[in-house]
Order: sequence, then C-alpha cells, then structure tokens
Amino acid sequence: MAITVTLKYAKANRLRFLIDASAGNGETSAISGATLLAAAQGGPIKNILNVKTQGYGKLAAGANVTQAIARALLLSDDAASVVGEKVPTAICRVSQRSGTGTIIVDADVDGGDAAMPELNVTAVAAGAASAYLDIEIPGAIGA
Repeated sequence: MAITVTLKYAKANRLRFLIDASAGNGETSAISGATLLAAAQGGPIKNILNVKTQGYGKLAAGANVTQAIARALLLSDDAASVVGEKVPTAICRVSQRSGTGTIIVDADVDGGDAAMPELNVTAVAAGAASAYLDIEIPGAIGA
C-alpha cells in the first residue's frame, strides 16, 4: 500500500496537493524538492525552492540544507532566526477530506539532493484517508 500525491493547483503563492493513503498506519511518501520546484509557478514559493542555486534570505547559494532549514523554509518553523526577519516563508496545512486515518507533513532534506528541501507525508493512524496539502505564503495574494 502506498500514498499517492497529486498536484491539484499551482500559483505563485500557493500549491495544493491531493494526498491519498490507502491503508494508513505508517505509509510514507516524499514530495521531492525537484517535484515542488517543478510545480511552483514563480514568486516566493519558487524563490524558496531555489535556495540551492540562488540562496534565500540569510542562506547562501550552494549550501547544504539541514532539516532545521527545510522546516524554516517550508513550515515557517523558527524562520526569523534561520532565514531572516521579514523574509517570506511558506506554511503547510493539511485538511482532512475523507477516511479515518490521519495524515501529517514534515519538512526534511531531499534524499537525492542535500541542497534542496522536501516534504514527507505520513499516514500515522490506521485506516484509509485523503487530505489536501496546501503550501502557501501567509498573507500573500492568492494564498
């Protein structure tokens, strides 16, 4: 059994993925940095995902991304100290659609590219479930 992740909406300030977990209870799937970058339509989300080649805020181009940096960029976790104040960072929201399982999301370092952040999707409770994952820049137009 596996989790499937399907892009449903992509604009400069927001990405939406449909997550389907067929069984739950430990199923995982990664949304790679390359997949996120390909989905981004420009704007702050694309800039965040281009941290490898362009840098972002206090982060220099070419530096390896740690889990703390990935969380700051994609989850706004301690973003001011990692990226800098007044630098836009993304947040992720999971909205349950159906089923009895629970789906969570965490940011990490891309397994294939240590200079890119990725998102890991996990079904933590038994039972099938589907949910929307929204990645957005808070307060931005279209978010």
